[in-house]
Formats: sequence, structure tokens, C-alpha cells
Amino acid sequence: MFKFFGIYKNPTVKNIQRWLLENGRVLLTASTCAGMVILLRSLGLLQSWEWELYDLFFRIRSPESLDTRIVIVGIDEPELQKYGYPINDQLMAELLQKLQSLQPRAIGLDIIYRDLPQEPGHQKLVTALENIPNIIGIEKVGGKNSLAIKAPSILSQKQQVGFNNVVIDADGKIRRLLLYILEDRKFRESFVLKLALTYLKKRGY
Repeated sequence: MFKFFGIYKNPTVKNIQRWLLENGRVLLTASTCAGMVILLRSLGLLQSWEWELYDLFFRIRSPESLDTRIVIVGIDEPELQKYGYPINDQLMAELLQKLQSLQPRAIGLDIIYRDLPQEPGHQKLVTALENIPNIIGIEKVGGKNSLAIKAPSILSQKQQVGFNNVVIDADGKIRRLLLYILEDRKFRESFVLKLALTYLKKRGY
């Protein structure tokens, strides 16, 4: 018994061919423009324009209201002239104890790196860091072109440390903050993330 197979033209293929004939010029133009944009972007020729537009959007946006839950304690030029730089450990310990007496939910110590003793009063600072349960210190994670800077050992032991490395764009501006860094197959949390999680933990989150 013989079977004959006929070859019929699929109507779907016919419709596609008709669509290509009618819209081929538009498709070619769109594909060419998209390819040129992708090529220019891959070469970095549009990067400076993107940064300028991004900065413009931030400048023209409406100002945000101040968050009363956040208090920033800074050290300005008069204090530096009076106490010197860096602030010694004794003054730092006294400052932290005063802040803790106000019962904050979290304290972020992001003034300077405290990897080396700044006498006098180093032991007082160690005691203060040991007794304050909600303080977060900073460290710098090393990279190819930079050395690591450790946090105070007492905070490292308590796992109350976050890195404060930043990403500097080619034009010398900082537009991004890192939340995690993968180091030795372990994720390290940033200072801002660690501080926020400490605050949220006190709120029951």
C-alpha cells in the first residue's frame, strides 16, 4: 500500500512573509539603530552622558524631608583644632558613652578607622566598645589596588563590623553604595546595611 504525502504551504509562514515584505524597512531601520546604540554603549561612548543625565535627575528632584529618627554627630574644624586629629581614644570613649546614655537603637562609628590605638585612653575605648551592644564599626576590605584596614578587634569578635568601601566612577564621583562584597567565598555586609539591620532588629523585624 502506497502513501502519498503532499507539501502544502503553511498559512502561518505565508503571513510572516507578507509581514516581512510590508515592514522589512522598519525592521531594518530599528535593528540598525539598536545595534548602533548597543555598540556605542559597549565602547563607553555614552557613559558620560548617562552620568550627567543621572546627576541632573537628582538635582531637580524635590527635596526629601529630614528623618528625625537619624542623628548625625560630626567633628568639624573647631573640634579638630581643639582636640587634634585623629580624636584620641579617651575622648571617643566618652562620646560613645554619652550617646549610649540616650538609649539609641543603633550607633554607627564611621568617623575614622580605629585599627590602631590612639592614646591616651585606648583601654577605655575597648571597654566602651565591649559594653555597648548596638554599636557598628567600619573596616575596609582590601582589593587589587588597595590594602585592607581592620576594625577594632573587639567589634570583630562581636561581629559588629561593616565595610565602607565605595565605588568611584571614572569622573571621580560616588554614585553607588555596595551592600555586599564576596570575599573568600563569604558575603560581607556593608556598614550602612549592618547599621540598618541592627536598627530594624530592635524594631522587631
